[in-house]
Amino acid sequence: MHDHHPRPSSASERTALRRAFSVTFVLFVAEIVGGVAANSLALLSDAGHMLTDLFALGIASLAIRFATLPANRRRTFGYYRLEILSALANGILLALFAGGILWEAIRRFGDPPSVRVGILAAAASAGFLANVLSIWWLSRVRGGLGMRAALWHTMADGASSLLVLLGAVALALTGWRWIDPALSLVLAAVVVFASVRLIRDALDVLLESVPRGVDLDALERAVRGVAGVEGMHDLHVWSLTSQVHALSGHLRVDRQELARTDRILEEAKAVLERFGIAHTTLQVESESCKEVVCILDAESPREVGKGGA
Repeated sequence: MHDHHPRPSSASERTALRRAFSVTFVLFVAEIVGGVAANSLALLSDAGHMLTDLFALGIASLAIRFATLPANRRRTFGYYRLEILSALANGILLALFAGGILWEAIRRFGDPPSVRVGILAAAASAGFLANVLSIWWLSRVRGGLGMRAALWHTMADGASSLLVLLGAVALALTGWRWIDPALSLVLAAVVVFASVRLIRDALDVLLESVPRGVDLDALERAVRGVAGVEGMHDLHVWSLTSQVHALSGHLRVDRQELARTDRILEEAKAVLERFGIAHTTLQVESESCKEVVCILDAESPREVGKGGA
């Protein structure tokens, strides 16, 4: 039995990404100008993070567009994995960016520069409000790992903008110049957290791990509960992309139940749909067959000799 379902996608994903990209670009330029004018590493770090946001939003949009392309004779699963590769690239980019922030922050601790607090606070406030708006747009769309990558980028940037704003207030009240590089270290930690999650989730898909949220033991028990199914083996569950899970396996049924193959497969499919499995390949077999191997599909149950196919 084979069931194919396309990756869920909608114009709302692309619209949300386009809006977030536009707002982020404007704020990126503003924070670059403000960071130079205020002589603030924290603000320039936040601008650099916004640059990675722009990259994340752009490749997420491209990945979604490619993921909806039809499969062909060479790429029978289509272009699903481009979304995962884009998420992996985003995670690595975030990690490299965090390393750059960490290096510069440590260097500045030796001689903290003076910072123009007014410019810093104004730019950080604008950046925080823009990120809140982008987070709202992106969180309203139920997307895949590429969309989540873009959302995590934006959330991390929103957190960093808030930290910069709070740091500007603290700097104005205390005059402690080390606050600016200290905030950069906190920002680096936020970015590392986001990058580790992205890289982990992308590698899970590329290594064809069981999708998070799918309990393999519970799934197997549920399928074995279908009337006529005696057992299940050679079970594999993996993800083609973040929202398209696939399964292959062998169902063992009593030979007396082989005439009900269509019904058994339909019930098994209904069980698998409850676990979010979109693409299924099931082979039905029976240990009761002594001299023949039973190979059945949803269209034409049949028996062939042991050497048959």
